[in-house]
Parts: sequence; structure tokens; C-alpha cells
Amino acid sequence: MEQELRDQVNQILQKDLDEVYFSIGKKILNDHPQSRYVPWMLAHKMSPEEARVIDALPDPDWTPELGELKISKAFADKLGMDKYEVDAQLMDRFFSADVMSDPEVGPKVRTDPVQWMDLQHSPVWRDRNGRAYYVVLQMFLENELSPRMEASTEASRVGNPDWVNPSGGRILPRYDSVKDFPELLPIENYKTVLQSCELLTIIECPCRFRHPETEKNPFVCVEANDAAKLLIDMGFSRQYSWKEVFDIVQKAGKKEPFVHTARNNDMMDETNTRITSYSNVLCNCNVTACGVLSNMHNYGSTQKPWDYYTKSRFRAQIDLDKCIDCGLCEKSRCMFGAIQTKYYVDKGVHGRCVNETQCMGCGCCVETCPTGALTMKLVDPPESLLGYHPQPAAGSGKEE
Repeated sequence: MEQELRDQVNQILQKDLDEVYFSIGKKILNDHPQSRYVPWMLAHKMSPEEARVIDALPDPDWTPELGELKISKAFADKLGMDKYEVDAQLMDRFFSADVMSDPEVGPKVRTDPVQWMDLQHSPVWRDRNGRAYYVVLQMFLENELSPRMEASTEASRVGNPDWVNPSGGRILPRYDSVKDFPELLPIENYKTVLQSCELLTIIECPCRFRHPETEKNPFVCVEANDAAKLLIDMGFSRQYSWKEVFDIVQKAGKKEPFVHTARNNDMMDETNTRITSYSNVLCNCNVTACGVLSNMHNYGSTQKPWDYYTKSRFRAQIDLDKCIDCGLCEKSRCMFGAIQTKYYVDKGVHGRCVNETQCMGCGCCVETCPTGALTMKLVDPPESLLGYHPQPAAGSGKEE
């Protein structure tokens, strides 16, 4: 980090704070302990007077007729302020992601630390926040959110041999790697998932934005339905058709490896032929930048990728006779260390293999293999999509 940026970070973190910032921070963090970073980030972008406005929310006299992000005159009078001035401040705080609209109580502090973090790179506020602000935001993720995520994951495994993935996330295989499988279900068919969404948008990935050193295409974060509406309303992006999204993601995925992720609670009808509920967030994650996967890739976590995301039902396999040992799969495509080398006794040669324990079934290696040596095979039943993780037998790091 260059000295000027380091000085700006220190300026943010060494500021003496009014108690109101800690009060708002506790609301954002919800059930998390007090943060060393969040109150200082709030102080960086709002005055104590502005902070007291949102700290006083929700408005007990709010009614839907007032509007989603507006308050009553009585609320403004209690603050000794003009109602229209308060309304303008709340709109500004909506774009800064500190305030949200609740259909039951009207405007209130955004009380989800992960969502709050991911909405901080709003185009409206990016320049106003400055680069140092996002360095502090990354520190918040690395030093506070990630350790709590790991602790929550570990706690969910205690006394539960076939534990359920706590993140609720799962890997969708890359479309070209599995499109010809007749057993492919609608909720694991990336094209069908996109077609089933009522509203779609693509935004700059907040994780990649916090990691500018990755130098990868950041515009691959797909949001659907309610999440897409929120982001469009906040000025992040525009509406996209499913075909636009599909083509953009397909093209980007050939240039850099990333994994499609969705939710375990996606549901199909009783015939398993139609999606009846689906994800709002359809991330395309790179392990070095992803707020979840980078936890074990960058920060020394003891957890494995499959502790956070349910694997797809597929695994890669390799035909050694077709393999030209170009190394593309191992060096540039597999992000999970699944492409390895072993000695094939029957052939008397060393060659590449797939370690199924490490393989997440994402298909990144398969879709760009120049000779077709890598293909996918179906290994898990549909029940695995619910997020259950049967524990592998001892010494089962089998290779294919």
C-alpha cells in the first residue's frame, strides 16, 4: 500500500468518534460484536448531525402513504429539523447503503452487515468515499466478518455428521461443461436459471472492486428479482435480458475462471421440471477476491471450499489418452487444487488426474480444455442440492 493511501486509512481509523456512530454500528452489525471499523467508516461519510437522523429511525408515526423513504412531520419536529431536509438526507443515506426501506416500518438502518458491506461501492458514493474507505472495508471483512463466518461454519458441524451448509450456497456447473447431460436439472442449468428470473441485472462485483490488484473483468456479478430491483433503484446498473446476461457471463468465463453460485433453497415443482423459487444473487466467484472463498484461500482458514458451498452434482474426469499435458487446467483454470499429477501404473507414465475430494464440480477446466480430455461425470443424487454434506470416509481423497 502506497504511503499516501496508508496515511488516508490511518486518518479514518484514528478519528475520535461521537457515540452516535457506535449506536448505528451496533444496528448494522445486528447480533455481531462491536466493530473496530464500521463506526469509523460511518464517521468518514456523515456528520454527527446526519448520523443522529438515521440513529433515530424508525419513525413511529410512519405510514405507507408517506412514501418508502420519507418520514412524518412529527418525526422531523422531534429532531428540530425541516421534514424535507430529513427526507433528502434519508434518500442520500439510501444510496450510501446505510438506510433501507421496510414495508412495515418505513426507512430504517440497514441491519445486515454482509449486505451493507456489498452495497458500499454504489456508483453514487464511490468517489465520495474514496479509495482509503474501501481499504478499511476490506479490513472489516478480513479481520471481523471472515473469522465470524468460519466460527459459525465450525459450530454448525458439531454433533452433526451430515451437516447442512450454513451459507446456503451451492455451485452451479459451467453451462458448456454439462449442457448435454439428460439428467441436468433446471436448478443446475445456468441458462434455465437465468430464464426463470423475472428481473436481471449485472453489476461490478463488490468483491473484485475491493481487490483492484486482481485485474480481472469485474462486471460479472449477476443479481435477480428483488436484489436486481434494489440495485437498479440505487443506480448500480440497468435491467438486462437473460440472453444478455448469459452471453456476457459465457464470454467472460472463457477468459478467466470463476464459479457460478446460487442458493440451496432454490426449489422445483413435484415433477423436477420447473423452478418455483430461485436465487436473488447469482455470483460468479473468483477464489482470490470472493468474500467467502478468499477466507480459506488468502487468510489461512482451516475450512475448505465445500464447507461454505455445496459442490455441484458433477465432477471433472480426465482421459489421459487425449491429454497433451499443456497445463492449462492446472495453472489457469482450476481454483481448488483438484488437478494434480500421479503415476499411472498400467500405463507406466506420470500424468494429470482429478482429485475428486478437491473438485467442486464447477466445470471451469472442462469448458476450455483444448483437446476435450476433460469432461464431467454425474456423481451425486438430486438430494445433494439441498446442501447436506455427508462426511467422506477416512483416506477417501480419491483421484480419477
